[in-house]
Amino acid sequence: MRNFIRVLIISYLILLPLVFHLLKLNYILTTIIFIVNMILLALILAYRTIEKRNHNRDRELKQILHIDNEVYNSPLPYIIIDNKGKIIWHNDSVKKITDVVKINQNYIFNIFPKFNIENLYTKDEYIYSNNGKYFKTIKENLNTKDLGNVIKLYMVDVSDREQILQNYSAKELTIGIIYIDNFEDIFGMESNIDQNKNLAEIDRYIYTLLNKLNGFAEKIDDYKYLIFFEKRYLEFLKRRRFDILDDIKKMDFGGKLPVTISIGVGSEGKNVKENYYNAKNAMDIALGRGGDQAVIKSNDKLSFYGGKTKAVEKRTKVKARVIAYALRSIIDQADKIFIMGHRSPDLDCFGAAIGMYRISKFRNKEAYIVMDRASSSIDLIYRKIRDNIEEYDMNIISSKDARKLVTENSICIVVDTHKYSHVESEDFLRKMEKKVVIDHHRMGSDVIDDTILSYIETYASSTCELITEIISYIAENLKMNKLEAEALLSGIALDTKHFSVKTGVRTFEAAAYLKRKGADTEMVSELFRNNMKDLKIKAEAIRESEMINDYVAIAKIEELTESANLIAAQTADELLNTKSAKATFVFSQLESGIHISARSVGEVDVQSVMEELGGGGHLNASGARLNTSMEEAVEKVKKLIYKHF
Repeated sequence: MRNFIRVLIISYLILLPLVFHLLKLNYILTTIIFIVNMILLALILAYRTIEKRNHNRDRELKQILHIDNEVYNSPLPYIIIDNKGKIIWHNDSVKKITDVVKINQNYIFNIFPKFNIENLYTKDEYIYSNNGKYFKTIKENLNTKDLGNVIKLYMVDVSDREQILQNYSAKELTIGIIYIDNFEDIFGMESNIDQNKNLAEIDRYIYTLLNKLNGFAEKIDDYKYLIFFEKRYLEFLKRRRFDILDDIKKMDFGGKLPVTISIGVGSEGKNVKENYYNAKNAMDIALGRGGDQAVIKSNDKLSFYGGKTKAVEKRTKVKARVIAYALRSIIDQADKIFIMGHRSPDLDCFGAAIGMYRISKFRNKEAYIVMDRASSSIDLIYRKIRDNIEEYDMNIISSKDARKLVTENSICIVVDTHKYSHVESEDFLRKMEKKVVIDHHRMGSDVIDDTILSYIETYASSTCELITEIISYIAENLKMNKLEAEALLSGIALDTKHFSVKTGVRTFEAAAYLKRKGADTEMVSELFRNNMKDLKIKAEAIRESEMINDYVAIAKIEELTESANLIAAQTADELLNTKSAKATFVFSQLESGIHISARSVGEVDVQSVMEELGGGGHLNASGARLNTSMEEAVEKVKKLIYKHF
């Protein structure tokens, strides 16, 4: 019957204009009526096509659902989406877990904002939260003829279970260790009465804080505390950014130096023992980064707070001598020595590698420097050494060639970095069983922790200073080429900005030692000169720089040049000479991504910003590399500047 009516309507629409024409009615009116009728006819045909398609879709949906009534009336929310997340169908139970009125043909992440559609491609089920409730989402993939690839989702309310798990997790025991960093400097010269009085004030603060956290503290030494509290209170400390660090620093004991503390916290371990070892490891990292900060280790994740005070030198010559003798013993027991620095090596990295190579040869060992590519910042000294000292031409090799030479008794000595992700070849290093690390950067995450010897001294000016000191202890009679001495001295000059920052007595002692070995300071100065093109690029970057928060300068080097990293570092230093500037961030375009050089006068911690981007360095000199566009990199850093400063 319905088909008969449709035929009548279509016939009417076609014949009506013809009747008008035969009756010799107005031509224009007849034409208009004809056009209107044709439009109506097209709409009817389109409606018919859509109706048929929807019928097929409904039929297929019924096949997918199998048991219609059970699914329609199920108390479990049930949704069918396409591979882009658009909702094709849902049952009535879905309306009970969302306030959104229009659900069909909407996208699932609009209905449930915390729903991560990416998880659908990697997990068969996962838990997400919505309006204070937790749902376990179970998926089933289907390939259909009319609908294409679709995903069936069942949502099971697991709020009660998740609440129990969260309550249990919140009550897990968290362990922390607190050190007074500069105990000897502050309290060492005081009388027992004054010392006890001042320490009692620190004790009182720590005990009061732990009481607020429903925890307790146990003093296990004059300068050390062991603390215990439930995990839920860790969020309280995080929100306050561990303001205990600043509160202790503000205590006035009549001295010139403020009291600083370091905190190591262990959390989310399998048991109490693991949390304690996490806390110890976190404390080692905090002290290795210069103290005056809190480090949280939760499983393999590290979080950093504080670290705003300039590190005071605490290393001793006794420790340096012990490290030197231990390193000599390790080298003597190996048959081949491979020396590796970080990618895009600078003068400190290259100079340290040269020094370590010369120590190894002095101990009569087969030694190689592993370097896939020399950066423009070391180009001049690199070419001079390879051209004038024949053995380097053969013994500076790629990581690919190095793999062929490795034996069971080989060792790899990493210089000027302590991170797996920063070394020249991570794959090569991970395959080496015996590793040594010598570095001066503040410790971060991704640490090379499976070493037989690790010498990380954040109080040293440079890795070249550490290597020079080692040479003076175990290879005093070592014969060093003039160019090798200059490579080491240039590394010290780079990281101290020509002996103007982070320079101690031992820095000058190392420089004097290298001078006696033939280093020419004029030649070292030549390594820092720019050509005219690079000078113009630097000048343009400074001219186009902008100021954020009235004291943070940002500049961009968008021209692709081999000297990009070096120009960026020099530009960052130059901008820091501006009276109002306390920190500078300079972005340089690389072939693959963006390099960032960050500098500060010490009042601002630029390392915390760079670490969030996967980089690192020191409180007042850090860097990072991002695989993004220039605009995205600048935007990311700006957000972190507003967050930290």
